[in-house]
Amino acid sequence: MKKIFTLLCSLALATGSLFAETTVVFLNDNGNMENDGLTPETAVSSLTVAFDKIPVENDGIIVLNGKFTQSANFVPTIARSGKMTFTQVYNGVDYRADDHNATAWTLSKGVRLGLATDTKFENITFNQTASKTPNLLLVCNFHEVTIGKGCEMNGTFAGEQIGNSFTILGGCQDNDNLAPTVMDSKINVESGNGLIIVAYNRGTAKNFKRNDEIPQSHSTINVSGGQINNIYTGSVAAGLKNGNASINISGGSFPLKRVLNFHSLDRDPGTKVELNVCGMPLADQYNILEYTQTMHFDRVTADVLVPEKVFESGKYTLEDGTEVNYRYHIPDFKPEATKHLILYLHDAGSRGDDNALHMCSMGASPLYPLLNADEDAIIIAPQVPKEELWITLPENTSPGGFKFICQATKWLDGAVKKAKETATEYGIARDNMYLVGSSNGAGAIWYLLNTDKPDFDRAAAIAGYGEPDPDTEALIANVSKSHLWAFHGTEDGTVLIDGMQALAPKLTAAAQGKFKYTEYEGATHATIYNLAAQTEGFADFFFKHENSGIKTIATEKGGMAVTANGGCINVTSDSPIDVFNAFGTKIGSAEKSASFNNLAAGLYIVASNGHAVKTIVK
Repeated sequence: MKKIFTLLCSLALATGSLFAETTVVFLNDNGNMENDGLTPETAVSSLTVAFDKIPVENDGIIVLNGKFTQSANFVPTIARSGKMTFTQVYNGVDYRADDHNATAWTLSKGVRLGLATDTKFENITFNQTASKTPNLLLVCNFHEVTIGKGCEMNGTFAGEQIGNSFTILGGCQDNDNLAPTVMDSKINVESGNGLIIVAYNRGTAKNFKRNDEIPQSHSTINVSGGQINNIYTGSVAAGLKNGNASINISGGSFPLKRVLNFHSLDRDPGTKVELNVCGMPLADQYNILEYTQTMHFDRVTADVLVPEKVFESGKYTLEDGTEVNYRYHIPDFKPEATKHLILYLHDAGSRGDDNALHMCSMGASPLYPLLNADEDAIIIAPQVPKEELWITLPENTSPGGFKFICQATKWLDGAVKKAKETATEYGIARDNMYLVGSSNGAGAIWYLLNTDKPDFDRAAAIAGYGEPDPDTEALIANVSKSHLWAFHGTEDGTVLIDGMQALAPKLTAAAQGKFKYTEYEGATHATIYNLAAQTEGFADFFFKHENSGIKTIATEKGGMAVTANGGCINVTSDSPIDVFNAFGTKIGSAEKSASFNNLAAGLYIVASNGHAVKTIVK
């Protein structure tokens, strides 16, 4: 018995806050300022009075047992040590009844609601009735806030920006006296709709005087449910300082696509920002990541590979001496596996010199399924400088789609050359060389395939065909030589869909199964890339195709290994190599191991180290 008593005393000392006294106060419009608020029948009608009924050291539960209308800001003046909970469900009774809006916490104008301690909202309905600036700004003052289960944000909340939404501000706005000594914000969201989260804000210089006194600060956001419209870093001038921000998303929905607005300029150089989406369904992880500029996150943890975080950085040189930034991914090749090469051509909005934006803009969505397909695929992704394009376009036209008048720029010529050189280096045949492009990059694909002998066998062109001219006979004849999957959206205002809709039936009829067209009703230029990337069979289109009956033929002789795959002959030897066609004409040579690409079908003879091997290209 003594041991049990000692254990209980130890637990009580270690978890003293668990035994803090709790005060329950009832609140509604029909209450009375003079009531004690301790029962549903003796509710108070003022939020200030309700707070005054709860000792600062006690945990408090404020129960809205009916409609409560708030038409003014609530700015508490006293910091509290006890935690606070707001709810409309208490002791087994849901005081919202059937009509939640009629019994809601009703906001008749845009208001600020300040917190003086760690606070939780659960099973509660907020109904905004204002027509002008219909917002609620929940100012956390660096206290932990939890939007728990069963919360609703109804009425005129728009959910588009802070001025018309239910917004959670992790830090201060005015009430610096209510901030804890350690100014770390923590926001937990389990339910709700149309929410906007601001991770951290130190307050304005006028109202907040302790910026220099806090050497380090942190912010943690945990989202496990609810509908989140935006998550912002915070104030540029008074945000996180020499600390870290951690955004952990395990559930919820994100209807506005680009939800994570964290930018490098918004934070102190000593601050690190991390994103964790592990555990979510893979489709939801893709939805978040494909619309997130992951370049602004120091670390991204996911159950899928993130292109911007795993691609290597490099440069290659054009014929005029210009250096081009590019990113590339070279896998650990599996034995005897077929090697592939993908050249990704980004959209005009991803131009720049950071060698990062083109890897994590909306147009880069297709890189996710291609990278995560677990195939032996080299992916090359160059970045065009600002104001430059893959293909030239007429003046006063959108820098998006293909036109017959287009010409290749040096950036496109250089990208193709780099891809072909890499294919030769790794022994990749034309049959396994592919193009993927978004917008202007997709327009470049149409240009590259519109030739008598295209260098690439397969391509996915997303929102890239914008030529309204019906004279497409030559284009159809050329493009039909390759396998092409085109994607477009009916609401694309940048590259209009009219030309694609006119061309698609003709190309489908002529291409004999090599052409596919997918059109998304209601998709805009900004949303189509994600839809295309997640279309069933997108990665399989490149990696699971039948290689036209072509088989690998391998021969070893005298220390020389010869492999023929498609239009490519790979030779492994430590001695000089010569390759002859069936007529005895030398068509190539090398000092040692090499690949000979783009060969016509026929018989070839490979000679090295005093030995000769016959092989067939099919």
